[in-house]
Amino acid sequence: MQRLAPIGCKSLGLFGGLLLVLSGCQPVATPTPQPFGQLPAGVTTAVPQWMPWRARAGIEARPDARERHIRDLRQVSFGAVDSGALWWSRGGHTLFVLRRDGDCQRVYSLDLTREDRNFSEPLGCLAGPNKGWLTESLTGQHQCTGTPEMLNPDCAAFMNGERASRSPDRTRWIFRDARSDAAPRFVIRSLPQGRDTVLPPLGARIGSAAWLADGQHVIVSSNHEATQHPKGPRSIYVISLDAPTSFSGAPPTTRITFATGDHDHATLSPNGKHIAFVSTRAAGADGPHHVYVARWLTP
Repeated sequence: MQRLAPIGCKSLGLFGGLLLVLSGCQPVATPTPQPFGQLPAGVTTAVPQWMPWRARAGIEARPDARERHIRDLRQVSFGAVDSGALWWSRGGHTLFVLRRDGDCQRVYSLDLTREDRNFSEPLGCLAGPNKGWLTESLTGQHQCTGTPEMLNPDCAAFMNGERASRSPDRTRWIFRDARSDAAPRFVIRSLPQGRDTVLPPLGARIGSAAWLADGQHVIVSSNHEATQHPKGPRSIYVISLDAPTSFSGAPPTTRITFATGDHDHATLSPNGKHIAFVSTRAAGADGPHHVYVARWLTP
């Protein structure tokens, strides 16, 4: 509220004020005192801190309270059994979902920026060979040819029938070797020498492996903590390759997933901000595998 005071006229109280109005004195508005005084104006050159991009596809899923390294978890596939997921290297907002169809893994794409649950038509088929390398284009827009160290990042590479992941410096590949009668192991192949480093055993059931951006850690799936059920479901772990092994020879690991169910095929987006993996957490260990996406908090 603002008070009115006469200009050039002396206040004479209630009745005097009435006389002043009748005598022609003009009132003027005076500002009410502010409790903090006048606020100063200023200009800042600080860069705004924008909120990180979040996936909008699929539906929201509730993570286990112990899963401290994932946020904004979403289930983005439904119905069919999914056998993996790969990121489109340019931008990182498109996810390729692989679905098993006999000996073929059919490839579908999903735009994570849209509030959608619909995949594209099948883009192709990835078929793992019994030996050697096989490369396939995920988009059909380029050819995937040449030696493994020269592969386009948007190609899927397979070693001995297992999908392989290339290190950020393009000098190493990691893949699962389950050909022998012994426990399956993760193998790191250095190029161009072709020298193999076999990691210590990590449980009776292991899944896929993928590199993290620093080149010193890999993210894998394993059931090595399921001591009561050696064939039980797998969880996702991060292995530190440059840290000393434990007394038993196992590499140091950080557990990522704790929810009930089987977890596999974890992979990080090209910018390292999001993680995708397949899991049966929606229906327990014996349920179908679906693809999940979440923001990634580095251990």
